[in-house]
Amino acid sequence: MTEEKAHIVFNISGGNNQILPNATEAVQNFNYYGEAGMESHRLSEEGEEVPMQDSTTPNLSSRFAIYINKVEVRNRYIDLLKQCQSAAEVGRLVVAMVQEVPGLTIQTAKTEPFITILLALATSVHSGTTVANFRKAIDNAWYSKKE
Repeated sequence: MTEEKAHIVFNISGGNNQILPNATEAVQNFNYYGEAGMESHRLSEEGEEVPMQDSTTPNLSSRFAIYINKVEVRNRYIDLLKQCQSAAEVGRLVVAMVQEVPGLTIQTAKTEPFITILLALATSVHSGTTVANFRKAIDNAWYSKKE
């Protein structure tokens, strides 16, 4: 009789843990959000770090899904964020998001986790790319919006 080892996968995403005892394989991804941007890596079978190609947008999209449920709306805002040239443009876009997306409040939009996603998605913004600067731009856009 052959003894079969149990296969377990621990996916940690947004603070949630999943235990999948019937999984057929395990993949562990490490995401680093550093000063140079987002770099995603995975471990090879030999335990070596291997960069993952084109993993940024899907990972960000899933993180952004916490705030914007509808896929088409989320994808539209991701595309618009990529086109923003300044923090002020991002701020105005965030105000539009808050006005359109149910459940998204201006308080939530000014939190560090939300702004961190914005920083990673607004790839055409080349200066003023700090959480504090984006928060200020969101505040300015919010207070100057037409009622």
